[in-house]
Amino acid sequence: MSYREARGFAALLVLSFAALIVILFPELMLQYDHVPALETASQLDSLANMLSKPDYEKMEPVYFSFDPNTLSIDSLLMLGLPQKVAERLHNYLASGGKFVVKEDVRKIYGLSEELFLKLEPYIVIPRQNKPASHLDINQASAGALVASMGIDEQLAGRIVNYRNALGGFVRSDQLEEVYDMPETALKLIKTKTFIARGFKPRRLRINFADADSLSRHPYISAQLAEDIVRFRKINGTIISQTVLAGFKSVDMSNFEKLIFYLDFQ
Repeated sequence: MSYREARGFAALLVLSFAALIVILFPELMLQYDHVPALETASQLDSLANMLSKPDYEKMEPVYFSFDPNTLSIDSLLMLGLPQKVAERLHNYLASGGKFVVKEDVRKIYGLSEELFLKLEPYIVIPRQNKPASHLDINQASAGALVASMGIDEQLAGRIVNYRNALGGFVRSDQLEEVYDMPETALKLIKTKTFIARGFKPRRLRINFADADSLSRHPYISAQLAEDIVRFRKINGTIISQTVLAGFKSVDMSNFEKLIFYLDFQ
């Protein structure tokens, strides 16, 4: 073998040795993202879901002082509320509702009396001071609304009439239900009015009121009023909101607000 051939052979050995290293030990030479098998990926996803979404139903409730107006759904679940009840409470707040006293929490549909009594000692609702320029929407006269808000007399009259038909506003979003309410006026009124702490609306005695009295309430249709009276004749009384929720004629979109106006005693 000539000198040139010897050098070529040596170079070929070096290249062959390098190729073997790359083939047998790729992690020493290459960087790449490991893609797990489908089964492994599924297991990792499940683990991630378990870590990001604790199974609150299997956990012991954790009790702590809380303001129901500011809690997240996760915090409500930690307190032992069922998922649907926690979402219902959260939606109530998102739609403009507000808890002013502890008793208001009791009215959330689906919240058992037993659970409410456990939570009651931990409920803390701070007192809020409203500016002197703000009006109590449940006390203001039509004239006061006109003078303070600059709205026309007809709209002020419709607000007062609807308030009287309801028995008082318990949530600010109920102002949206006033007939022919302009968007600009709605925003102004929501900003310049408040619902007094501890306000209790006028309530209907659902087990005593006749169909005509019941149907005059904005959230009770004539059909529902008749069904209530018919049910009482057969069964005696409607003992709770849960029983009423089973009526086919109930408008569930208004049910969360309706129960604030009913007395089941």
